[in-house]
Amino acid sequence: MKKTKKIREVEVDLGPALIQGLSEIVEGLSGVSGKIAIRHCKVAPPPVVKSKQIVLIREQLHMSQNLFAEVVGVSPQLVRAWEQGTRKPSRMACRLLEEIRQNPGYWRGRSLVHGG
Repeated sequence: MKKTKKIREVEVDLGPALIQGLSEIVEGLSGVSGKIAIRHCKVAPPPVVKSKQIVLIREQLHMSQNLFAEVVGVSPQLVRAWEQGTRKPSRMACRLLEEIRQNPGYWRGRSLVHGG
């Protein structure tokens, strides 16, 4: 016959419990020197960026297709193909486009670095 353990429910204020747990991790790592390698992690898939969204992102930056292509690191023909929906951005390009969408001020400034 198997013995079963009763688990009691305890109400815990999650905020202080998380802070305490993180403090213990920091304290445990305080004497550790060198690099810490992450061996496994799950990364969210890149967002799907549609042609109309690409146009909006570019227009939000007030850039021509040529300048936008230079900032993104692709050809103007590829930007046109994305915007017309004849080609889809790669997974890496989708990640970059999402970053640009979330932080347009930074990317607008990047175009000015070289006098663009």
